[in-house]
Amino acid sequence: MSVTPSLSPNETQLAAAPVMGRVSGRRLLHGGFLLWVLLVLCTTSWRDGIWTWGPVVAWPTAEAHRAAIGILSAFPLCFGVSWALWRWRGATTPWQWGPTWLSAALALLSARLLLGLPLTPSWITLTQLLGVALLWLGYLFVINERPAWRGPLLVLIVVQSLIAIGQFLLQAPLGLSAFGEMSFTSSMEGASVVAARGSHWLRGYGLTPHPNYLGALLAVSLVLLLPSFATLRAGRRWLFTVGWLIGLLGLFVTFSRAALLGFAAGALWQLAAQWRVRPDRRAVAYVGFSLLIALLLLFPYRDLALSRITTLESPTEALSLNQRLQDLRLASQIFSEQPWGVNSPNYVDVAQERVAEAEVVHNALLLALAELGVVGGLAWLLLMGGGLGLIGAQRLFPPWLTVAVVTLFDVTFWPFGSARPALIFGIVAGLMVVESPTPTEENRLTLPRLACLALLLVAFAFPFEAVQPLLHLGTWLSFSTVEIVVYTALALWLVSLVGQRRWPAAPAALRAPLLLWLTVLLIAALAAPLERTMALKFWSRMVTGGLVLLMAFDLTQEARCWRRSVQMLALAALVVGLFGVAEALGWAALVAPFKAQAAQVGELVRISSTLDYPTVAAMLLEMTIPLLVVWLAQARGGLRIALAAGLLAALVTLVLTLSRAGLVGSVLALLLLMGVAWRRQGAADAQPLRWWSGVTLVLLLLLTMANFVSNPLTRMRLRSETEQAWYQVEYRAAPLPTMQPNERRRVPVQLRNVSVRGWDTGRTTPFALAYHLYDEAGTLVDYEGRRTFLDQAVPAGEVIELMALLQAPAKAGDYVVEWDMVQEGVAWFSWKEAATLRQPLTIVGESVDESAVSDVEAGSPPPLLRIPTPTRSTLWGAAVAMSRDYPLLGVGPGNFRLAYGRYSDMPLWDRNIHANNLYLEWLAGSGVVGLLAFLWLSWRIAAMGWRTLHMPGPAWPWQSAIVAGLAAWYLHGLLDYFYAFTPTYLAFFLLVALLASADDRNRM
Repeated sequence: MSVTPSLSPNETQLAAAPVMGRVSGRRLLHGGFLLWVLLVLCTTSWRDGIWTWGPVVAWPTAEAHRAAIGILSAFPLCFGVSWALWRWRGATTPWQWGPTWLSAALALLSARLLLGLPLTPSWITLTQLLGVALLWLGYLFVINERPAWRGPLLVLIVVQSLIAIGQFLLQAPLGLSAFGEMSFTSSMEGASVVAARGSHWLRGYGLTPHPNYLGALLAVSLVLLLPSFATLRAGRRWLFTVGWLIGLLGLFVTFSRAALLGFAAGALWQLAAQWRVRPDRRAVAYVGFSLLIALLLLFPYRDLALSRITTLESPTEALSLNQRLQDLRLASQIFSEQPWGVNSPNYVDVAQERVAEAEVVHNALLLALAELGVVGGLAWLLLMGGGLGLIGAQRLFPPWLTVAVVTLFDVTFWPFGSARPALIFGIVAGLMVVESPTPTEENRLTLPRLACLALLLVAFAFPFEAVQPLLHLGTWLSFSTVEIVVYTALALWLVSLVGQRRWPAAPAALRAPLLLWLTVLLIAALAAPLERTMALKFWSRMVTGGLVLLMAFDLTQEARCWRRSVQMLALAALVVGLFGVAEALGWAALVAPFKAQAAQVGELVRISSTLDYPTVAAMLLEMTIPLLVVWLAQARGGLRIALAAGLLAALVTLVLTLSRAGLVGSVLALLLLMGVAWRRQGAADAQPLRWWSGVTLVLLLLLTMANFVSNPLTRMRLRSETEQAWYQVEYRAAPLPTMQPNERRRVPVQLRNVSVRGWDTGRTTPFALAYHLYDEAGTLVDYEGRRTFLDQAVPAGEVIELMALLQAPAKAGDYVVEWDMVQEGVAWFSWKEAATLRQPLTIVGESVDESAVSDVEAGSPPPLLRIPTPTRSTLWGAAVAMSRDYPLLGVGPGNFRLAYGRYSDMPLWDRNIHANNLYLEWLAGSGVVGLLAFLWLSWRIAAMGWRTLHMPGPAWPWQSAIVAGLAAWYLHGLLDYFYAFTPTYLAFFLLVALLASADDRNRM
């Protein structure tokens, strides 16, 4: 038996001294760090406020005052040295770099920025270096030392918010220039004010350089503090609630759309997570109470807040939105021309060489691509994706969701623009490591997981293809935004295969038919009788789709990647729905980058959201809404509420596409999903899936009926295939009298409405009788003849007689007047293949007083080409005729649109129209051989779907939704064709891959 010798009091005190010293040193170090962070985030810049007190260095500036660096500016240097000494002498915990994916992404961004800096010293270079240093200092200190950050962060929120609230209420600065307050006023033009109530209102900006900056800072800070409601005692919780409420008011008075969206996203996700844990529900109540009080206090200013959303046409908001859209296009152009980047911080200088008024692009990913090139863009995607829980076992960190949303619309969190964003970004990244669950081996970023992340990006980004190509290689090869994402994902997948030294897994049932089909398409393209280059280009797109299928099948052999992939497809449907609702509400600027122009049927605007055409949007939603329904049926709490709102938006968008086949396909897909759930009554998730499928189906039918009732014109989409039947008229008129040059006269013209709709008055697009004027040689003299608007409604089948206004030309001679009805802002009736009435007109004598006709244009615009819209029967007949001429291999894949006019006796035709039948398009483009190969592939897909519907397993709801989406594809294919469009063919191949992967795992 051994005896431990006892220590004397003096010996005990001496032994404890080093430990107490380390504890005191650690507290001092933490206090210094938090004080420094608080001072940094409560001042505008290093050249203002407290950092200029006790100047050490001063120099004149262009603004006619002296800039200075004060003694407090040495704080970070002293702190850095102290921390280094502490780690060397007193630290007891091992050094950490954080998760591999996070440290690797930050290192890539930092290295790319440093490599692009000029070697000559300058203030800009110093600022960039300081930003990188502060980014890493904040990140590494938080993950290694784990300071008590909540109290100082609450102080920061209260200080900045109280100043911002005071600035808003007084509509003037508070006189805190000694602390770096900027001198903004409501009389200033620009984004620092809100236009409402007939005047400009100053937005709260606190001790920051801009309201958007303060909004972003408060948004992420408030979300960071949300979990604290569940851990504090009752007394402190109320004190904490008051501070949080002040921060909420401060956030609102910034009127920053990006910050409010980011806060809403992060807070909803955090509250949904806390609601699942019963002890945390009291915290949700505190937050709800704070939000209610804030809304009540801000109720008198509700019109100011809504003005940033509802009055986008005001000069201030329109200028801001147009500037942002211009900068988005400019950044895309710069990246396409210099894919390795223009180096930081050169973007603004390069952009202003092209457009003098250019500003920094308000999107962090585009800024990363433009300044840091492909490397920076990929590193940024890795950084954002990891924090959103898309890598390994890393859970979504709600404050990171706030950062991700804000960076979609602003660059206030861009860590390489200035010191403060760098420090904030580093601290939030560090807190993500500290506050998330303890990392495990599963958190390691491996090549397969990186490839899976790229696949998830493809599954989400495929509906968001910008009209303008993002990258040009030469004059003939260009790549869209979605294509760059796809090819990047394919490259990462191939690299992961090489790294693992293995061949990709491939679906056994699809290998032979897919290879045969692509081979036949290649032979058909090489043998195409016309436009061989276009046929080969189309074939290359199908090869890309096949590679995406193989990539998705291979990567989704892991169950986690499979489930995340179907969720990303569902999330894409949700976002498309939200953009569609925004477009319907008049916010067309949000979807302008994704389409050349809005689609119309008559005066009806068809919503297409982020897709190029409404029918394409309808097809995409048909395929993905079943996935959204399954996710909704399995979700709980706040996530279910968010998904339900997204599903409603997707259904509204689907209805507003006015796609008849889209509605039918969606109804049948939902019936199939509901039928499968009904058949599996005893299975898990069957009852909620059956219920939500039924609710979605009823809601879709109710929305369709509401659309028909609210706008009777939408019912005509069911009764007429094209809008030609909406614009038909018969004319009767007596011979025209002889007129003098420039004479105006009223002449009687009788009109019979032989269209399927009435002609209304008082609309923004009224109906009128007008004419086109030609000379005796047939040369156009005036296309936009004088209008005679209808003074009463003319129902279908009714007759009206007008005294039409006729304006004689300026010169004597013989002319021809061609009477033509017009719907202003929509179309001339003759464009819709309606008959016109041509009458001779003789002009003799002297000209009348020309002052009476001074508003007549000196020159008339040339007439628009009258390109008829063919019916489906015309297109189908042309496809059959092509198959007779080229029965084996057709006219070339994708070439139907280039040739159908020759088979339909059309001198001019729209070359963007396809056969409007999936099967006839393949017959015409690739012949009988190509159609049979496609049908074989489709048969194998159908067999897999049938097996999957009968397979057990926990993933059966998702598998059933995939089958329902593919069934909608093939059903809708009887009336339309979608392989020519990147979003839809990618959705098809992704769903087939996920179905094949599920079938393969079920059979194993």
